[in-house]
Amino acid sequence: MFDRVADFVTEKIGMRFPSVPTKIEDTYLVDSTQVVERPKDWLWPTQTNDQVLDTLTARLKRSDEYPKPGQEYRGYSWDDRDFLFGEKLTRGAHNEIFIDRDKDQVAHLWRFTRDEKQLAQNQHQMEVYRDNAGKHSQFKFTREVPGGWVEPEIKNQGNLKEYLDRGGILTLTQVEKAIADLREMQQLTGEAHGDIVKNPIFVPDFNRDLMYKAFEAVEPYGFLNFENILVSPEGELILHDYAGNADPLATGGWQEPARHDVHHEHFMSNELKFFEEGLRTLVNKIEEAHSNQPGL
Repeated sequence: MFDRVADFVTEKIGMRFPSVPTKIEDTYLVDSTQVVERPKDWLWPTQTNDQVLDTLTARLKRSDEYPKPGQEYRGYSWDDRDFLFGEKLTRGAHNEIFIDRDKDQVAHLWRFTRDEKQLAQNQHQMEVYRDNAGKHSQFKFTREVPGGWVEPEIKNQGNLKEYLDRGGILTLTQVEKAIADLREMQQLTGEAHGDIVKNPIFVPDFNRDLMYKAFEAVEPYGFLNFENILVSPEGELILHDYAGNADPLATGGWQEPARHDVHHEHFMSNELKFFEEGLRTLVNKIEEAHSNQPGL
């Protein structure tokens, strides 16, 4: 009975059944972008995630269907995503992030967009991490996948604000290491981070409430984007989401186009200046707060 059903399905839609079935998994790579049925590659328990992704990548490239960098691949079913990338961690405006806790890996899968600027930015961010992985400890990259990329999970104690709110310590040693890291990252990439500090002059009034949720004012040096400054278990500051903003936050007091051009030397130097002076001011504020506590 099984053989007859298998022959019928194979003849009608080209689906391959194993000659010696063991445990047949219901999950397979469904290419929902195709109107015409064609052979599909089964996922077997003996295949690793990398083997499955290698097979899928090769198949899509052979048929000239591999999505362009920055474009969503719509062929993953939810079961496929769970199998390949783990549970969904969060959903952003232009991507979804999945985490495989067993493998300590995070996948960035791009969502559909017609915004050419955002498509180019998605591609660029992946390339920044890919091309600089191994050159600096802050840049980590595992592999490209259809419709996104994978990186090692960033182990952390929360972002800088969360860390400090829980009583974490911020020392000059931590700050100096982070400043050196940003300087070296700029030198490697030839561009600024783009979303780590901001001059308050350029925060529109209608955005101030939103900005205060993610940024901390450190007068007179602007805003530090705490959401993109994580703290590692060892206490080092991790500069997250490098090159991750299609419309970089203006840093500095010059006129267009330099104030939004992350490759401009003024943007880079002012970003580094605000980052350094902002962190040092924050250390001083913390020390002052502690010294004013009774009994200290």
